[in-house]
Amino acid sequence: MIAVEEKLNLAAKPGMQFGLERMQYFLSWFHHPEEKIKAIHVGGTNGKGSTVNFLRMLLQEAGYRIGTFTSPAVLNFYEQIAINGHFISEQELQILWQRLYPCIKEMQGLSIGGPTQFEMLTMLAILFFAEYAKPDFCIFEVGLGGETDSTNVICPILTMITTISLEHTQILGNTIQEIAAKKAGIIKPNVPFLTTVQSPEAQAVLQIAADKKSAPFFPVSLTGFEMRAINFMKTEVRCTKEGPLLNQSFFLRMPGLHQVQNAVLALHALWQLQHMESFSLCQEKIFRALEQTVLPGRMEIGMSPYVYLLDGAHNIEGIEKLTATVQTYLPNMKKKLLFSASSDKNHQEMIYKLHEITDDIGITTFGFYRSLSETQAVSLATYMGIKYVKDYKDWLQDIPCENDQVVIITGSLYFISEVRNFLHSLGKEVC
Repeated sequence: MIAVEEKLNLAAKPGMQFGLERMQYFLSWFHHPEEKIKAIHVGGTNGKGSTVNFLRMLLQEAGYRIGTFTSPAVLNFYEQIAINGHFISEQELQILWQRLYPCIKEMQGLSIGGPTQFEMLTMLAILFFAEYAKPDFCIFEVGLGGETDSTNVICPILTMITTISLEHTQILGNTIQEIAAKKAGIIKPNVPFLTTVQSPEAQAVLQIAADKKSAPFFPVSLTGFEMRAINFMKTEVRCTKEGPLLNQSFFLRMPGLHQVQNAVLALHALWQLQHMESFSLCQEKIFRALEQTVLPGRMEIGMSPYVYLLDGAHNIEGIEKLTATVQTYLPNMKKKLLFSASSDKNHQEMIYKLHEITDDIGITTFGFYRSLSETQAVSLATYMGIKYVKDYKDWLQDIPCENDQVVIITGSLYFISEVRNFLHSLGKEVC
């Protein structure tokens, strides 16, 4: 039997296609299953996955079953649709595919054309949550942008935007304001909207969008929280003033000020949901949920045979957060770094920023159709005065073991996924 992942690839319309016509056709065919889902929608440039997981863990501690739809996959294809962190099975996907495929075939003969892989995957998630798993809440992570992303057909009870910075400018716009306007497309009429966006220009756009839709607007800041790095696996977050949920310090396993920001956003979302759904959660359970939250490929440490740091920093904002975190938590270790990203990124700006933590930088390619090409990588290496790594697998295996060194692998999450799986195949420990 052909796996559903392969069936999706075979049936998918090539490339990225934006607009909600095909998703609306799906939903109409299945009599609007999205209306059966109690959904939370999370968008933004960076931090979406971490925020989804912080909120999932918090709601699980409250005793709820939580569905999550996230992308891209880092561990394996199935992780993108999950219940309480347990991935959907191939058997479940096969059953869903049998229901979905007749609609796909019909769409392929219409003027709107067949769906993309991400549109099909989004619809599989909606069907799974609405008609099979039936979780108490579903948290959907936006794929790209917001306004025309395939997830923007759900009917959320809460929407959130983490950060906004310049990314995918050829699709979303060339300014922070244009990108904010596209991402603000997930804001729904009369639905509470939370954001940790700090840019005044972007926040102004979000405020206007929320006002137009009479959506209660809640900007979230880090006022009242201070971070202290204990070690790479432990961050203390001090509550300097009593908040709605917490009045004492807590700990995170995910390092970096940006993870404090994601955790605080999830806490504010929990506070909103407690009022809306009439439930409570004691501080002890909140602390446990926050400290237990981890996310593969985001500031992830591997310990054998030498220290690895895997992080999917694939835009300048992500690279800035990576460099700040490394400088804070690993100031005295030697750094060796390998980088690769999609072909449409601002590689030069990201590499300039990476030079703040090390001059020992290599650039490579990976097996994804949007990866930068070998020609691009060689040209960048020459221009930026860094190494071109033809085969990153050989590079990883040839690194000598040094106790005072950390090997940083960063860039596209698709690249991080490849590297992570390769390290796993070698039997190297990845925490």
